[in-house]
Amino acid sequence: MLCWHYTIHSPEGEYLLPDYHKNKNRALPYIEILRRSEQLMIRHLESERAKLISSDYSSMAAEDRQNPDKWAAEAVFETMRQKLQEVPSVSRLNCVYLCRTKEMAVRMAEEDWIIAAGMKKEDITLLECEPEETGLFSYDTRYFDEAYRALEHNDVHRAAKYAELYWKDHRSPAEYEEMLSGSPVRILRKASF
Repeated sequence: MLCWHYTIHSPEGEYLLPDYHKNKNRALPYIEILRRSEQLMIRHLESERAKLISSDYSSMAAEDRQNPDKWAAEAVFETMRQKLQEVPSVSRLNCVYLCRTKEMAVRMAEEDWIIAAGMKKEDITLLECEPEETGLFSYDTRYFDEAYRALEHNDVHRAAKYAELYWKDHRSPAEYEEMLSGSPVRILRKASF
């Protein structure tokens, strides 16, 4: 099966490794705070938003441009995944994200990096990949988007409901599918955006 991955990094070698972006490190503080209390996480999230607003956005590293709400959403999703022990999945924090089609990868890259983080098309690399069939899981990315929006309004409880729907494998139309691979993914070629 051939899939697509989009990135702002230039991967080294012929494989994408799970969490080569080191996203787990960005979400871990939120996970630890959320385990203590939802209110503490909301206060931390508001503090991080204020830091981002007061920053010189143009001089920030690309990966730092992402809104803290993303990392809070990742924390909610990881906490829910661990809570739902019957869910046979890889962590969103230790995987390679894939799209079934190049068109989906382009759309997702536009949403994640161009619209949300102010990147340019030239900053994004599209990769045609071949994942291992085992350890590949598909989910509806709209649930993550809704959880993200809930957190923008400090609604951790509603975000957790969307995380539960996501992990319980509620199917979606193909255009909203994201795949998570817990194994290294072979890079076949780079493609133009």
